[in-house]
Amino acid sequence: MKNTILSISILAALASTNAIAMNEVNDEDSLQQAIASANTDSSIKKIVFERNAKINLTAPVIYNGMQSLTLIGQGATIDGSSAGDFVLDTDLTAITEDGTLIFNTSSNINIHNLTVANSATRGIVVNVPFNATVMILR
Repeated sequence: MKNTILSISILAALASTNAIAMNEVNDEDSLQQAIASANTDSSIKKIVFERNAKINLTAPVIYNGMQSLTLIGQGATIDGSSAGDFVLDTDLTAITEDGTLIFNTSSNINIHNLTVANSATRGIVVNVPFNATVMILR
């Protein structure tokens, strides 16, 4: 009996360390919901997109969670042409306060096989806190 309880406990611990947002992301609503869930539930570590999904955003998507997060795109494309706005400065420099995907975290963000296209502002923004360590892998 003790071995069975230990096995169940280990499986539960493994499952909770790699939680995935419930459904595959396939549109703006499901993406916003998946990110909102990850913002409030630190057990969510992965968000998986439907294979080759085409997602048109009308507002930026903002992640504020404390846990590391992996986006598994599976060839999905996010069209950010309507996700924000900008103004042109006198020298024709675009000035903006937003982006298509915004990450406000000091945790690891991993993005695999996901395209952000036609961003009206900045495509992917990672706001790194002052005291965080930054490592960019290529």
